[in-house]
Amino acid sequence: MASGSGSGSKSTSVIAWIYIDGNIQHTQLDGCVYDKPISKHIKLHSSMNYRNLCDLVFLKLKIDKDNYYLKLYFRSQNPNDMKFGIMPLDDDDDVDVMFGVILSKGPPFFVEIYIEKIPNCLLVDSSSKVAEKSSSRCFEGYTGSSSKYLEGQISSSRGVDINDVVDSGIMIGKSTLNIVSFDESIMDIRDDVSTPMELREGMTFNSKEDLIHVVNQFHIASHQEFTVTRSSDLNWHVACKLREDGCEWSLKARLRKALGKFQIMKTSGPHTCMSTAITQDHHNLSCYDIVETIKEQIVADPRIKEKVLMATAKSMFSYLPGRKKIRNAKKLVMDEVHGSWEGSYEDLPYLMEALQSFNEVTFKRLFWAFKPCIDGFEHCIPIIHIDGTHLYGPYPGVLLSVVAVDGFSHILSLAFAIVESENVSSWGWFMDRLRRFVAGRRHGICIISDRHAGIMAAIRQMGWCEPYNHHRFCIRHLSTNFVNAHRRPGLKDRLVDLASQVQEKKFDYLWEQMLIVEPRAEE
Repeated sequence: MASGSGSGSKSTSVIAWIYIDGNIQHTQLDGCVYDKPISKHIKLHSSMNYRNLCDLVFLKLKIDKDNYYLKLYFRSQNPNDMKFGIMPLDDDDDVDVMFGVILSKGPPFFVEIYIEKIPNCLLVDSSSKVAEKSSSRCFEGYTGSSSKYLEGQISSSRGVDINDVVDSGIMIGKSTLNIVSFDESIMDIRDDVSTPMELREGMTFNSKEDLIHVVNQFHIASHQEFTVTRSSDLNWHVACKLREDGCEWSLKARLRKALGKFQIMKTSGPHTCMSTAITQDHHNLSCYDIVETIKEQIVADPRIKEKVLMATAKSMFSYLPGRKKIRNAKKLVMDEVHGSWEGSYEDLPYLMEALQSFNEVTFKRLFWAFKPCIDGFEHCIPIIHIDGTHLYGPYPGVLLSVVAVDGFSHILSLAFAIVESENVSSWGWFMDRLRRFVAGRRHGICIISDRHAGIMAAIRQMGWCEPYNHHRFCIRHLSTNFVNAHRRPGLKDRLVDLASQVQEKKFDYLWEQMLIVEPRAEE
């Protein structure tokens, strides 16, 4: 059997517009047209051969192979008179020609396919022709363009041999779908996995990721969606997204320890739900499926716009993914090419060890400040705010930071440090570096902070206190602590108003009002 167009190269997706149960008509203006609307959209791959194509059409249109076989035509435009004609698809060579014509036109790739549904009982077997009686019985209640085709076949007295039909790739009777065998080594490389036309019990996959990838691709190609009902290291169960509406499709797979692979243990179905619109995003189209599609574009231009990547994904999958999926896919590509932020942070100890090996010093903490910020501090208001925050997730330790404010009330970040925790030693070390490398000889600086014991001790020990500098408490932290100690409504606003006063007389008045409302405020 021929491998079909695209063998040995990357398969290209083509959207097929399927027409059936109508008649092919000829018009002077357009040439060949079909008198019925589109019945279904089907996603094809340029690597398909004739048998694959027939199998997919049988499956998607839910046509009983015991009763019918199909005659396929594809519609193509004649470049000379710009009219449309039809070409029959009878074997692998015809399918190769069809995909060649489609791909030569450039994206978007689509094709119109006309289908004649012909009852099997009108075909003769390998030893006899069609009996007139059974012909009339099969035509009872049957209408369609195939009747003209069959009349021509019968009147020509040629007869049709069923074995010839099977050899040419038309599926009749109880023949099974021709699909990719997932027991073969093709599963070793995910990119080489073709979208199967059927998910069967017994299929094996090298990993859970391969299983998910193939099931995703199957549903994207068939315009159906599923949800995960159970997922663990050993099991993966999914069901149709519209199961509450009556669709009984489901799939259960688990890890076979004896094989070291994931295997589909049970399937139910097929899907009986309505197909979704192909122009919208697909529930099962994940950022991991998009990565390989947009990777080359991102490597060539890391600043490529999201709209361009969305268009690329749409041309590949026939669905328009959301911006969040595109951003996540782009992040995966960037992480793969340049490394992740988490990985860079994890590499810091190795960098410190390398510096230590050349400088014979030991690194316990990290302090840094940017020179433009240091220079800019000379033109800022002499007020700085210091604080610390815990690093979460993959980042252990505490981040200490200091910010200043310029004459336009804009915040200027001055310096940062990563330390083991907030304590007297770490804050003393940070304030010493702040004085030496940032503040310099400048005095009269007012430090605003919370009431952490480490900060209080460091300010006293490192010369940041009176008379050279000043220390004040942050109103936000102070008011939060005050309200937690005295739970009365309106106290927080009173305290903020009190702390904002610049005249002693007004301060004293508001303080007296505060004591009236909460006598314990002096405590």
